[in-house]
Amino acid sequence: MRGVKAAARQFHHLNIAPHGDGFGARTHGSGAVSPPDLLGQFLGVPLAALLGDGRQRTAVPVLGYLFYIGDRGDRSKQGTKGSIEIVDTKNGTYVGSITLDDNDPAGLALDPSSSNLYVVLGATSRVAVIDRQKRAVTAMWPITADAPLPHALGMDTANHRLFVGSRVKKGHIYKPGKLVVMNSENGKIVQVLDSEGGVDEVEYDPKTQRVYFTGTTGGVDVFKQVDPDHYQTIGLVPTSPIAKTSILVPELNRLYVIVPKHVILTPPVPESTEVSIEDARVLVYEIEK
Repeated sequence: MRGVKAAARQFHHLNIAPHGDGFGARTHGSGAVSPPDLLGQFLGVPLAALLGDGRQRTAVPVLGYLFYIGDRGDRSKQGTKGSIEIVDTKNGTYVGSITLDDNDPAGLALDPSSSNLYVVLGATSRVAVIDRQKRAVTAMWPITADAPLPHALGMDTANHRLFVGSRVKKGHIYKPGKLVVMNSENGKIVQVLDSEGGVDEVEYDPKTQRVYFTGTTGGVDVFKQVDPDHYQTIGLVPTSPIAKTSILVPELNRLYVIVPKHVILTPPVPESTEVSIEDARVLVYEIEK
C-alpha cells in the first residue's frame, strides 16, 4: 500500500492506567494516535466485569480488533481515489474498504466516544467523517483556503476538537505551515494559527493541554490550549532538517522525534568536503509539566 497512515481500533491486550476517575488508554498506528474504547460494548459486558471485583490489572484482554489504514490512490493520474482499508489483525484477514473522494488520505483520528473516524484529505483540503459501524462516509467538511495541503491530524476527544496540520506548498521546506482547529461535531473552523512548515505529525496531550506540531523545517511547535476555542504558541523546540515522524508518550513525559538519514551540502569548494551524510537518529525530549 502507498502512503500508509493508520489508526488502531481495539488491541488484543491493552495496557491501561488510571486516568481521572476512569481509565485512559493510548496506542499508536503508523503516524496516528488511536485511543481504543474500553467501555466493554464489544464484549457485551461493562468495564467492571472485565477488570474483576476488587482487582487491578495492567492489561485487559479484548476479543477482536480492527486496523484502519489510509491508502493513497495513484497521485500521478487524475480521477484516482484513495481508500480506508480495514484489516482484522487478530485473525490476519482483510475485512473491507471505504472509498474516499480524494486520492490522498493523509492523517487519521479515531474518536473512542463515538463510531466516528476522521480523515484529512490532502488533495481536496477536506475532512472526511466516517461511521466505522456503517463503514461509510457521513460528512465532508472543507478545511480553509489558508491550509491547502493538510497532512496530519490530532484530536482532543473531551472537547470535540480536531487539530489539522497543513502545508502551504508541496515539499518540506516552506514556512509557515498552518494549524487549523476544527469542531469535530460540526466541522466549524475555530482558529487558524501559523506554524512550522512541512507538517508530518500533530499530537494533543490532554494532561498538559498542549498541541505538538512536528514540522520538517527544523522544529516542533508547541501550542497551549487556553480553552477549547483559543490557542496560542508557547515555544518552538529545535529538531533537525527533515525530522518528521514523532510520537508523544505522556506517561513518560517524553516526545520522540525521528531524524532520517540525510545528505548535507556545504558549498563552496573543495567538492570533496562539501558533502556530508548524517545518520538516522532518535531525538528524545523531556516534557516540562
